[in-house]
Amino acid sequence: MAAICENRLLSCHYQASAHTWLKVARHDPLAKTREIMLDSGAFSAWSKGDTVTREELVRKYDELLEAYASDFKAFHLINLDVIPGERGRNATPEEMDEALRLSDVNFEELNKRYGDIVLPVFHQGEPIDRLQEVVQQNPSYICVSPRNDLSEIYRREWAQMVHANVSRDVMTHGLATTGALMMSRVPWGSVDSATWVMIAAMGQVSLYANGRLRNITISRESPDKPNLGKHFDSFVPEQKAAVVALVEEVGATIQEVSENAAVRCWVNLYHMTKMSKDVKVKELTAQPTLF
Repeated sequence: MAAICENRLLSCHYQASAHTWLKVARHDPLAKTREIMLDSGAFSAWSKGDTVTREELVRKYDELLEAYASDFKAFHLINLDVIPGERGRNATPEEMDEALRLSDVNFEELNKRYGDIVLPVFHQGEPIDRLQEVVQQNPSYICVSPRNDLSEIYRREWAQMVHANVSRDVMTHGLATTGALMMSRVPWGSVDSATWVMIAAMGQVSLYANGRLRNITISRESPDKPNLGKHFDSFVPEQKAAVVALVEEVGATIQEVSENAAVRCWVNLYHMTKMSKDVKVKELTAQPTLF
């Protein structure tokens, strides 16, 4: 899997897994051509009712940079955002203002320590004037974060609006933005999400062919197995042959993807990366996907 990932986003909320991946990826022959992005893990912690302190994050960033910075082309560090409100409740205007103030303090301190590799974040729901403040913090590269609790069409329309108000000289990283239309209709510099893992956990593989990324239910334990046309086992021979060819393109077998979620992750990652490269050729603005 390390060989498939041209670039990679890793969360410091799961620092042990970040270490594990980087230890393997550093030995790949192409490691020096790849860029790594480290996320503070603030949203994961907030979702569980926890917080991440700047001191804690600096320790984690320092450890990972000291151990692996020389092995890769570049590292990018996402700012420690203070997330207002609580899960399931919109923040009040007062909470929003205070969160922005504290986020700016964190950015200033991290920027002093690490320089321009720290990326500020503009969130859906923040005033549009805030976007220009974020761009001023790092005019070369920023993160853009659509709301996870909205449908994809509203997330995409908002992302398009953001890019209409940002110079093309500013590279943008889309947080959790690997929907096919989101990727093809928004001029991201890079994107990430855990879709490839979640789809695998649901017993499916994502396969890219003829300009489309399609999810195929393939797990032997899926409740869709008896339903005609909803599971690989009920496909007609021509459909099965097409799926087999796309799975084998990755070096896997149908038996492996039907039994092993880790192999499904591997197949999904390959085909989503393949789609991202195709989008780059068509749109001339997208860059390699960070998974």
